Amino acid sequence: MKKAGKKLQKSDYRLVGIFQTDDKSSYVLHVEKEEIHDVESLYQRNSELSKFADENELDCYDGMDVGPIK
Repeated sequence: MKKAGKKLQKSDYRLVGIFQTDDKSSYVLHVEKEEIHDVESLYQRNSELSKFADENELDCYDGMDVGPIK
């Protein structure tokens, strides 16, 4: 998971942290990146991150959160 975080940092993602889930069954890799998207580009980014999770043998990719940039 640390290797995946470092790879994402090279793509301008900010590593927020690696956290253990409440039930202690797995870990969560949390990264952030501020970007402006339309519906199509947001769908594309989500597809890229899902593929990245597969290629880096992460157990799952559960999506992203979006909101306004401050």
